[in-house]
Amino acid sequence: WLASTDNIAVTGYQVFEGATQKGTTTSLAYSVTGLSIGSHTFTVKAIDAASNLSLASNSASVSVADTTAPSAPSSLAATLSGTTVNLSWGASTDNVAVTGYQVFEGATQKGTTTSLAYSVTGLSIGSHTFTVKAIDAAANASSFSNAVAITVSGVEPVPTIPGSFIVSSGSSGNISITWASSIGAAGYNLYRNGVLFRTMGGNDTFDHPGSGTWLYKLTAYNNAGVESGFTNEVTVRTTK
Repeated sequence: WLASTDNIAVTGYQVFEGATQKGTTTSLAYSVTGLSIGSHTFTVKAIDAASNLSLASNSASVSVADTTAPSAPSSLAATLSGTTVNLSWGASTDNVAVTGYQVFEGATQKGTTTSLAYSVTGLSIGSHTFTVKAIDAAANASSFSNAVAITVSGVEPVPTIPGSFIVSSGSSGNISITWASSIGAAGYNLYRNGVLFRTMGGNDTFDHPGSGTWLYKLTAYNNAGVESGFTNEVTVRTTK
């Protein structure tokens, strides 16, 4: 700050944070250490030998940022019920306060909670690994908790039969196949005259085999290779 003047002499300066005196100095500078996280506002008053005090200077404010991350959640545990995993863990600590927890499956965040438990539903068959991070109000995130792995077992459901199966013979000499998606399908098998002819991921077009009568029908299959029932059979007559 700049020097004050007095009719006799200025003997020093008092430094205040709010209404609290933080120190006294005879120089034109002063350092306040050990500030807590948050906003701090300071003023200065001049004093003379008779203890007369000046008015407060203009105020100056600083903000101390929180850059300290919480500790990692401890003792993450999991219990499996059907296709739902129930996770629980020990509380983290922080220099200010923990505001919540982020739940991850692998690198994918599944949700956020302020409690010490979280449930992830609708898990697919197979292995799943979970971890948890703590966060604070400044968005500092802890390191990951220990990881827990669970395995969802069971027989994968048989896909539903594809709907709206249509086979069209085009003027350019090709066959177009369309249908409505099956629930639980990993792919589709097209049969021609009772024999598996083509495996597809979706609607398809291919050259017809020549003159004749052709019977087409479709199934869906799941990740285990289990097929649905057949669609209706569609007859196509072609000439070349």
